[in-house]
Amino acid sequence: MPQVIPIADLDDPRLADYRAVKDRQWLPAFTYADTRAPDPAAPWGKFMAEGPTVLQRLALRPELALSVLVSPTRLEAVRADIDRLPPATPVYVLAQEQLERLVGFELHRGLLAIAARPRPLTAAEVLPHVTPWRPLVVLESIFNHDNVGGIFRSGAALGAGGVLLSPRCADPLYRKALRVAVGCVLLTPWAYAQHWPAALAQLRTEGIRVLAMTLSPSSMPLAEVPRHVDLGKQRVAILLGTEGPGLSAEAIRHADLHVRIPMAPGVDSLNVSVTAAIALAALARPN
Repeated sequence: MPQVIPIADLDDPRLADYRAVKDRQWLPAFTYADTRAPDPAAPWGKFMAEGPTVLQRLALRPELALSVLVSPTRLEAVRADIDRLPPATPVYVLAQEQLERLVGFELHRGLLAIAARPRPLTAAEVLPHVTPWRPLVVLESIFNHDNVGGIFRSGAALGAGGVLLSPRCADPLYRKALRVAVGCVLLTPWAYAQHWPAALAQLRTEGIRVLAMTLSPSSMPLAEVPRHVDLGKQRVAILLGTEGPGLSAEAIRHADLHVRIPMAPGVDSLNVSVTAAIALAALARPN
């Protein structure tokens, strides 16, 4: 059982990771697409998890937990999840007002944790999780952390087999993305593509049908996809682009099918995380 450690002094050196949190400090110091640490002996770095729901997910990956910071009123509510962490994990308890002074922002959930970034997976390690009815979600240049987090949440809920990100996508382990994803980033196989858009050609070589969500004139309605793809036998990838510009012309050229979601007149697009959820609801089957 982890040791619960009450702390009163905001200058306590054990709280260094939580002091005056700046989001940029939790971006990786390496490029995930490289799938190598900058130094073979260096750790992959850390990430910050926020809130009880994300702690629940972290408790399913207890080997990643490094420390927890929690307010006294929140401690008992999350005790069961804390007890699933390794005994060596320190749990620091700090009054809510002091906690917010320490981190530098309002923390309504009264809980933060620091965890070790896991070793990055390669695309080859993600693809075995992609099966009929378990699509791969592929993201191109989605910079917004809310959208990335929302897509991971929808993917976990609706049956995605994994997520592949182009090199310019936002970091799924960034605090805000992880919070919006309610921690599902920790439970979903994902990787950054090392080469883009060549990774799309590799998917097709592996027998995966690439479905580009795009408003191009050649797009077919989502409901027509089963007429062209045997979803019970074939693996598919749902390809999504960033807000506004959408998919690049190069990515669209690598797709097997162009697909759209029919919409009422006067509205020409949906938020990309909503698009992902609708596409998954049509093309995936959650276990």
